[in-house]
Amino acid sequence: MKILARITAGFFLGIGGVLILIGLGIVITGFIKVSSQGEGFGLQMLSRMINLAIGFAFTFQGMVLAALGEGLWLLTDLTTASQEMTQLLRRRATRQKQLIVARPTPPS
Repeated sequence: MKILARITAGFFLGIGGVLILIGLGIVITGFIKVSSQGEGFGLQMLSRMINLAIGFAFTFQGMVLAALGEGLWLLTDLTTASQEMTQLLRRRATRQKQLIVARPTPPS
């Protein structure tokens, strides 16, 4: 189960990173276009605004997926640490019980 959770988390992190890069690429290419002040300037500005909106949408979706993947990865780590701590506490409790039972009673 932990392996599946880590694979899923890695997938989300990878896809999120790719989407962030795609979104940033769309935003940057929207600004790089050479503009002329002639005819169609309003359409070029509208095109840039649409590119910005699409780029920010891709980037936001990538950030959400990356955050989801990171949360899943941390949750898996937390579960593993919790299970290890539980095992350590059980061993310590068992050892304490053995020490208490093996301790000789003082003479009265």
